[in-house]
Amino acid sequence: MGFPGRTVDVPGPARPDLAALVRSIPHDPFGHRAELTAALQGGATREPGHLCVTAWVFADDDRELLLVRHRLLGWVTPGGHVELGEAPAVASARELREETGLELTPSSDGPEVLHSQLFPDGPTGPTHWHHNLGYLFAAGAARSWEPVAEPGAPVGWFRLEALPAPRAHDLDVIVPLLSSR
Repeated sequence: MGFPGRTVDVPGPARPDLAALVRSIPHDPFGHRAELTAALQGGATREPGHLCVTAWVFADDDRELLLVRHRLLGWVTPGGHVELGEAPAVASARELREETGLELTPSSDGPEVLHSQLFPDGPTGPTHWHHNLGYLFAAGAARSWEPVAEPGAPVGWFRLEALPAPRAHDLDVIVPLLSSR
């Protein structure tokens, strides 16, 4: 989950391609679509941020979810920053591979959920947003794989009815949206 230094910043240069992608996302449970779309079209935002991706990896029976332990947020889906020149779907698969060792392709071309996270002043810098485009992945036979975690970031499969604590608040809202698809 490292910060690569060459990320898609929000606000930043107009990115109508990314604005169109954000408009196409089926689920926006926290109502961030309009502000993010405007920012990607060259508008302003309340606080600066970065375009990020998450990988929502469900086991075949959709009763387990792959999570990574983040040092600040608790248990989260694998994810990170979109690098300049990188397609978000590619970034999602890259982050999944870097954080877990699992090599999968997203289940669809576009993200399924938009979920932004505000990071307060602290070790990650001044207050800023991570605007997460969430991609679905199906674990399939990979469910039996042994995770390869980054140092200090354990990885594991968790039953949806027994998600670990502490965890990112958005899991409780998004898991029911995506697991019932």
